[in-house]
Amino acid sequence: MKKIGLIGAGRIARELLASMNTDDRDEWQVVIALAREPGQRDGFDCPITNDIEVLLAQHLDLVIETGGPAALVQHGEAVIAVSDLWSVSAAALADEAFRKRLEDAGRRSGHRLRLVSGAIGGLDGLAAMAVHPESRIHFTAGVAGNSPPPDWLFSGTVREAALRFHGINVLAAAALASSGLDAATVDYASLPQGASRRFELEASGPRGRLRIIAEPAPVPVRGTPLVAASILAALRKEGATIQVG
Repeated sequence: MKKIGLIGAGRIARELLASMNTDDRDEWQVVIALAREPGQRDGFDCPITNDIEVLLAQHLDLVIETGGPAALVQHGEAVIAVSDLWSVSAAALADEAFRKRLEDAGRRSGHRLRLVSGAIGGLDGLAAMAVHPESRIHFTAGVAGNSPPPDWLFSGTVREAALRFHGINVLAAAALASSGLDAATVDYASLPQGASRRFELEASGPRGRLRIIAEPAPVPVRGTPLVAASILAALRKEGATIQVG
């Protein structure tokens, strides 16, 4: 059985652990989690530490970051020096200096960072469309359902949006999977209290048009169940002999 360490002990981590506990596959086991406050928490049957060195001393096969872009920036270089790293915080890579440091650390160690798709799908399709140099990749972060007309806050590149706003991880991952943070563009709307987000990802070019729409379920932390599910799906795929996509 392979050992996993988690960075973050919030809702995404709890959802992931709950899903793993009901999954009939046993290739992976979470053996430790990192959080600001150590100790026991509901939903966790592993130790929780606030010391990254304690986590890294466990000889982990994989570390999964679920704590947000700040957690990836704080711990990413130390982790990738000793272990493969998965993250749901693609927006952190909008900081080019950090991205370069992380990439350099991974090249030195031979370990890799994988950005999990999170609350969206279809990244392989976007990547295929972006192969053609004339393709255009554009995203919309609007408001789902029968909410009032959106208040558009920003139009520009995904990198600019990621450096200015929260909740851009989905779009940053999609941009990095396709044409890049500086080529992919986004229209970004404010989200009224109680509303849920609607993501539209569109690629167009000489090879056709691809459109992806996602409306993550409205929960206290938007998109969280789907983010955790995307991690579990990636773990299942990692252990599969026959892989798709």
